Amino acid sequence: MRGVTGVPIAVPPPLGISSAYLMTLSVDPDRVADLLPDHWRVSHPEQALTHRLEESRENARRRDARRADRRQGK
Repeated sequence: MRGVTGVPIAVPPPLGISSAYLMTLSVDPDRVADLLPDHWRVSHPEQALTHRLEESRENARRRDARRADRRQGK
């Protein structure tokens, strides 16, 4: 869609249609599997955020420790 000046403008997706669904429609059906997070990360290792991975693992360790403490009645 173009504005009054002829410059293209972004049109938000209609209500009720998720952006993931719209992306699926705009991608070649044979390549949709390549966009899954685990597949994408393998093919784009330079984009992996190691500090986020470490942060996630630390959060999991703390969560597991809290659960273990509750089980032991601490």
